[in-house]
Amino acid sequence: MDRFTIGKTKSLSPLSFEEVDADIICEDGKVFLEKRDEEGKLYKSLIETNLDFYKFITQDKVPTQLPPRQIFFYTSLKCNLKCPICYEELDVKDEITIDEIKEVLKDHRNKGFTLTGRESTCRDDIFEIIKVVSENNRALLLTNGLKLADYDYTVKLKESGVALVIFSFNGFNDEIYRQMNGKPLLKIKLQALENLKKVGIKTCLSVTLAKGINDKELREICDFCIDNRSFIYQLRIRTLAPMGRHLENVEQHCLSEMVQLIADQLQIPMSDIMKELAFWKMFVDELEPFVPPSLEIRKLVMSRVCSLNFTIRKDLTTNRYYSLGSRIDVDAISRAKFKKPLLIYYFAKAFGIRNIAQNVIRMLRIPLSSGEANSLMVILRCWPNLYTIDLEENKKCLSVFYKDGNAKPFCYSNIMTGKLAAEKGPSQ
Repeated sequence: MDRFTIGKTKSLSPLSFEEVDADIICEDGKVFLEKRDEEGKLYKSLIETNLDFYKFITQDKVPTQLPPRQIFFYTSLKCNLKCPICYEELDVKDEITIDEIKEVLKDHRNKGFTLTGRESTCRDDIFEIIKVVSENNRALLLTNGLKLADYDYTVKLKESGVALVIFSFNGFNDEIYRQMNGKPLLKIKLQALENLKKVGIKTCLSVTLAKGINDKELREICDFCIDNRSFIYQLRIRTLAPMGRHLENVEQHCLSEMVQLIADQLQIPMSDIMKELAFWKMFVDELEPFVPPSLEIRKLVMSRVCSLNFTIRKDLTTNRYYSLGSRIDVDAISRAKFKKPLLIYYFAKAFGIRNIAQNVIRMLRIPLSSGEANSLMVILRCWPNLYTIDLEENKKCLSVFYKDGNAKPFCYSNIMTGKLAAEKGPSQ
């Protein structure tokens, strides 16, 4: 067996949730995190199945925790579903008050605040909360979408000033919803999406990916997004993680598996997706000195073991997908003595004038329309859990979760919430 140590880091003890030393090791091309709890028990958890991919996405290092670009508010203790999968633990949190929200907002301008909870729309004063957040920031609503099947309710969301709805959607088969959400929901979700389209609320479709359940739905979901670019802004896909309630017999995808899965279903080379990511790193290295520091463009392209963004396009004539990386020769850029002219050339070739303008607007944090009809940003998330969290990598997290009066990095917060649930015991 080929085994060697890649590096050392810090993680959390599954016994006490306290910080412990950990090793990142490679065995036969796969990457694992190894650690021991206070009683000496060894834990070995798979992080990545692809060593080269792991090296690429962990090459950026930071000395301290990065300041957040997005803040999650835990707004509701209630939910109108009881899903077999839910990363939220039960009976351990308090709802944030509007006065508390106002206090937090005093220190922030032009940031995204995501309103979540068990189900944010179960909060009776959700429209007032959205109005308060929207005064100087962007209010993003994370929802299962059930209440949005009511057209009048969706109109009220629009009038309250919601900037984006992050809409949970796991496929086009009711059997998927029976397994993942406890009941058939396709009809009501499609009605809610139709209302969002009619009202004109920018929407991010959010998919929870479960092996063997809905991992063959990605092509159809991408087609749906492209067909509805008038209101669908992005596609977010996260793998099912062993946090809160989850399906015990379903394995978690690692990030490279997610990239390969969507590449296979869209029939595009995974290498083209990686070219886009490599291009952005070279672009920032060369051109960051000429960009105002306030845009923080390096943070936007920083690679993380849990996160990856890329853009796909669909040729509406041939019905075939391609990645923007297919139009970029990263080897030619690497070899060039003067890289800036080539970077600008491939930037224009791959992204087009309209996409360039939209990316500039996005970096300036100005409200943005959905974008080109045949172009879609895909956001992949592979959340760490108690067994896989690398606290050095977690320093790169740009999202914090504000709950119980504390703001902590998103996944770290969810893991520590699990500790509170374990201490309290089973919910009644």
